[in-house]
Amino acid sequence: MTNSSVSSKDTMITMDHVEKWYGAFQALHDINMSVRKGERIVLCGPSGSGKSTLIRCINHLETYERGEIRVGGILMGNQAKQSTPSGVRLARCSSNSTSSPI
Repeated sequence: MTNSSVSSKDTMITMDHVEKWYGAFQALHDINMSVRKGERIVLCGPSGSGKSTLIRCINHLETYERGEIRVGGILMGNQAKQSTPSGVRLARCSSNSTSSPI
C-alpha cells in the first residue's frame, strides 16, 4: 500500500524512508509503510531481519538515522521526543515458544 492510496485522516502510522544502522550493519533499509486506523498488521521474517528494531523505532525506544515516522500524525523518533498518542496500541510477541503470552 502506498501512502497516496490512504487518506491522512485514516492513517495511524506512517514510515517514510526509515533507515537504521548498528555501526556498519544496516538493520533497516528504506522502510516505507502506512497503517490505517483499525488495521492490524503482522511483521514476519527470520531472526535478525529487523522486525523488533522497527517496532522499537516506532515506540522511540531506538533512534534511527534517516527517514520519518509519524504516529497519529505526530512526528516520532529522532526529530521529536514525544509519547505515543492515545488510542495507538502496539504489541510485540516473540517467536520463542518459551515466551510469556501478551
